[in-house]
Amino acid sequence: MQRIKQYCTVVMLAVVASHFLLPTHVARADLTIYTDASEFASALAAAGYPSSTLDFESITPGSVFLPGASIGDITFQNFGAQNLIIDNQYATTSGNNYLGMDDGSFANQFLGGYEFDMQFTNSHAIGMFIVTGETPGFSIFDDDILVTVPGVGTAALDVDDLQATIGGSDRVFFIGMIDTMVTFTDASVRYSSAAVNSIVFNVDDLTTSGEFLLGDVNRDGNVNLLDVEPFIAVVSDGTFQLEADTNQDGTVNLLDVQPFIDLLGGG
Repeated sequence: MQRIKQYCTVVMLAVVASHFLLPTHVARADLTIYTDASEFASALAAAGYPSSTLDFESITPGSVFLPGASIGDITFQNFGAQNLIIDNQYATTSGNNYLGMDDGSFANQFLGGYEFDMQFTNSHAIGMFIVTGETPGFSIFDDDILVTVPGVGTAALDVDDLQATIGGSDRVFFIGMIDTMVTFTDASVRYSSAAVNSIVFNVDDLTTSGEFLLGDVNRDGNVNLLDVEPFIAVVSDGTFQLEADTNQDGTVNLLDVQPFIDLLGGG
């Protein structure tokens, strides 16, 4: 009889434990790590999430940014000793410009050991290209570069999933994650402390996916004539607002006027 009671107690505890532990397990099942850019883009489209990609093309090469600076909808923090720079010396995944580090001795590339943090509007996703001249399995390895979202998870470099080779010898990799359960506003890029070698790399096409409506500048959930006056104000002030960046190039200026008009007309 005593053994039966003990067995029943164990079963009840297991049921209670599963009741409290299951939600946590299910939530994390909604986090998916991506090392393939096309799969990442397809997943965003399938989920119906609007996306915004910062490609740095609207910024003059050589522009230097201090901690706390915003480029498009992303604010960059905690660079360490060096500042960020937009450069165009090497091949990149879109256009000519990419994000690097203001250190001429290494041709303005990020170095192994470097890191930076990002803040942005509520997003279900973060993704980016890593461009490097390093050789997979020789000077760069899996997990050398990590993208972490606090409280959500970490995505790591996978050197077996080469996206492309550009500029003759530069290799392109992708790191990204999507969480369909929660949104987040922070992410960090880190060079793993466990890495074997010090490497150099560049970053391009930073993609986030927030719950915003392009053209809804007054943020009332609709795109209509009530958005005209706030849109004009944003363009006139030279400030940035994600909803007003209707051509999605990372800046709000006169180039956004026609796409805004198209959105008003339902185009």
